[in-house]
Amino acid sequence: MTYDSKSDRFGSANPTRQSPAVDAVKLTAAMLSDSADLATYAKALRVWNGSSAAITLAATPLAAASDATVVPITVPAGVASYEPISARRIWSTGSTGLAAALAAGTAEVLILTL
Repeated sequence: MTYDSKSDRFGSANPTRQSPAVDAVKLTAAMLSDSADLATYAKALRVWNGSSAAITLAATPLAAASDATVVPITVPAGVASYEPISARRIWSTGSTGLAAALAAGTAEVLILTL
């Protein structure tokens, strides 16, 4: 899929996009999908990894020209982090250890939105 302005509530001209984690006011559980973008694009990601191994998220940045642009985000074991990346999709394929950790309840991925 390409960028969909309807899923980006304030558009790329939004001045708060410069500090996504600070200005986000809603948290939503992220869905993993190889075929669909997030219902509302993320301003930032909050990732908690309580598992015993590192996990990797494969994310498509908001303004990527195509789905072929995927950024790997690795989160070490026992870490909670805020990733200041505006993302439109979190892939199941390429996200190492993530699906199993989510199913076991030892990881959580939240999208921060307005």
